[in-house]
Amino acid sequence: YVLKDNATLENITSYADITEDIATKSLIMATQLQFLEKTNDHYEPILPYARLLSNAHIKEKKALLKFRLMEFQPFKFFTMAILRGENVTRAAYKTKQVFEISGSATILSQTFLNLGLFSDVFINTETGIEAIFKAESEFLAIFESIGTTINEETQIESFIETQLASGVSDYIRDLKSRLVTSGQIVNSNPENSIKAGADVFEDFLKKIATEEGVDLAGTNGIMQVGDRLKSNDKIT
Repeated sequence: YVLKDNATLENITSYADITEDIATKSLIMATQLQFLEKTNDHYEPILPYARLLSNAHIKEKKALLKFRLMEFQPFKFFTMAILRGENVTRAAYKTKQVFEISGSATILSQTFLNLGLFSDVFINTETGIEAIFKAESEFLAIFESIGTTINEETQIESFIETQLASGVSDYIRDLKSRLVTSGQIVNSNPENSIKAGADVFEDFLKKIATEEGVDLAGTNGIMQVGDRLKSNDKIT
């Protein structure tokens, strides 16, 4: 949802149907892992990582999350402590102290364990949690696939640039990432792709209305927004 422009905590809490506390903690972690950045009260995706995490296959999601986690120093310290034979509780306590992390060591360990188990950094064994590292060749294959995804995004963005009139591309720069995303799923899910593209166009019309001072009260959907702009001679 954060790929939608200017998402706020309230937007995300409502969309994900979670409590504000959970949303806040999740957004803090996402910014720390550099999937998102916060500007004032709004969240923006850091590309291409955020889009890849949203659109990639599950195997690639895990690899990408693992990559970002191992770049995050507190998580890396926690993992290294487990590799050295520390139990999870002790590893979390040491991480909390070294990095001066607020909150309880229990919550820290549970958060890191959930992320690590999902991304295959950790596995559950009969003797407890173990940290594992897969062969480099497997990761190279996964990131080659991610590289293909990035290349596809570049081609889609180039197509959009060539189709837009001069000056329009810069005008909708804040919407283009969503157009690219809709283009990526046009073959696998054409219905959702069309809907996503229509949503972008509706937001584009609303952007014009805001800048031109057109009141959209009472409008519902792209056709009514367009009709209101036409009646005010803002589009033809």
